Amino acid sequence: MNAVTGMITARGGDATDTTGCGSQAAALGGGGGGGGGGIVILASKLSIAQSGTIDVTGGAGGPSSASFAPGGGGSGGIVHLLAPAITHTGSETLVAGVQGTVTTAVSTNPRGAGSSGGSTGGLPGVGAGLDTTNAIIAGTAGTAGQSASSLLDPSALFY
Repeated sequence: MNAVTGMITARGGDATDTTGCGSQAAALGGGGGGGGGGIVILASKLSIAQSGTIDVTGGAGGPSSASFAPGGGGSGGIVHLLAPAITHTGSETLVAGVQGTVTTAVSTNPRGAGSSGGSTGGLPGVGAGLDTTNAIIAGTAGTAGQSASSLLDPSALFY
């Protein structure tokens, strides 16, 4: 029997004000998309008793900068348990990353929309856009990840 009683964390990375879009990201910063949550697969030929916590939260989008609108949030990740017998009394965190925040107006050249977030178990968040007056058009957070339990002997899947 494989038992999980602690915590497994495989979160997507948060974009920061130094994580940017385009080829000049290091100089301009801002607008990066959050990373998609991780993938956790627990497999056993006999059984799994999962009473711990598994966290595959998506990363937050990066904030705006003078050059870029905020980035979209990453999707939540994937948790998959595979065994002939599964006891699942623990918790899973599959939430998506939030969209980046507006911390400054987009006002310099070059300028552009924020990047989309990464996708793993759900849809990525869309980076914020810009209209013709440089006003920021809201983007989105990612969507939640996915969880599955498969009652089977996974031996043939992992050889």
